[in-house]
Amino acid sequence: LDLKDGAATIGGQTWGYTASNPRLQTVSASGVTATYGYLTNSDAVETVTMNDGGAISLVRTNSYDAITRLISVNNQVGPNVSSSHN
Repeated sequence: LDLKDGAATIGGQTWGYTASNPRLQTVSASGVTATYGYLTNSDAVETVTMNDGGAISLVRTNSYDAITRLISVNNQVGPNVSSSHN
């Protein structure tokens, strides 16, 4: 998807999907890519990794209970900063 101002492209996004099933795998815009990882045999998102120009800027990890209810979220920003929510 391109964002245009007249004939000039001023931004855009791309989406990538897994080959084996129609799940979102990546979203990219302005040099930043989000990559999605899923629980085994599930459509529940387990991880989201943000990559900003080749460097990982954020890793979000979701935890679920036995019936796939979200029970906690951990955001790791760089090597020394994280936040957790239960």
